[in-house]
Amino acid sequence: MKKNSVQVSVVMPNYNAGKYISEAIESVLNQDFDNFEFIIVDDGSTDESREIIGSYARQDNRIIFLQNPKNLGIAPSLNRAIKIAKGEYIARMDSDDKAHKDWLKTVYTKIISDSRLGVCGTNLNIVDTDGKIKYLKEYPRTNQECRNTIGMRNPFAHNSVIIRKEVLEKVGYYDNDMLFFPSTRNLPAS
Repeated sequence: MKKNSVQVSVVMPNYNAGKYISEAIESVLNQDFDNFEFIIVDDGSTDESREIIGSYARQDNRIIFLQNPKNLGIAPSLNRAIKIAKGEYIARMDSDDKAHKDWLKTVYTKIISDSRLGVCGTNLNIVDTDGKIKYLKEYPRTNQECRNTIGMRNPFAHNSVIIRKEVLEKVGYYDNDMLFFPSTRNLPAS
């Protein structure tokens, strides 16, 4: 990869998350890792989301702001962002979540440490509406644990993963027929 090129493309779909989106955007912009672009796709929001995103995009050149003319769904929005992403790695963020300041550095360092890794994620702190941690949601840590889990449920917290872009290209991106949470069904089990 060329020196000074974007290593990670953070992609964030949004639909009517005006109440939370400023905090989500700021949590990405304030990462301890700085070699990233931030692609936000608004999926036809009818609240103040577009104005909020637009304001951030005008202030920070790392942000690429895409607007769907109507609500297309989460998978088409993610695919739109991924297809224009410059990074070798795609990091997922949701518009109603807040990333820990070392999230990108942590997942990037892990995925580049082993060329066999196609996807890497973290555990999540589940918080209440006041932002207080309710509990830690843990996910599988090993390849074998992921293999054992994938048939029953998604072994990754979709909003915390980093994925090699080549893996997404190989499996055909996210399934556009998924209405809510994109599936891992196309990801290889090895």
